[in-house]
Amino acid sequence: VGCNPAFAPQLAKLPILNFWGTYPAQRQADFPVAAASFGNPTGALVVQCTQMGQAVRALGGRAGMLLLEDIGLVGTTHLLMFDRVNIDIANLVLKWIEGKGNAGLPLR
Repeated sequence: VGCNPAFAPQLAKLPILNFWGTYPAQRQADFPVAAASFGNPTGALVVQCTQMGQAVRALGGRAGMLLLEDIGLVGTTHLLMFDRVNIDIANLVLKWIEGKGNAGLPLR
């Protein structure tokens, strides 16, 4: 799965909320060479998902990328809904669904 800004016109009518957990920080520490090119908070996937969200918003759509560390939810893994903060994450999704725009979340 990835985020391709080129698909923004097709996605502009769909609400899109991407989450990024904190596991990549640990991956970066454990595998610095691989992490530099695959999926850490400074890596290509975060950049692509951020750009896709921006492109969708520029077309009037509702999309964004949320780094969970930005709101203090740390210790998450790749499987966010299995983590200890799964209820917090579910509440964020509900807040975003029920809200308008970014729903007060620091979306990138």
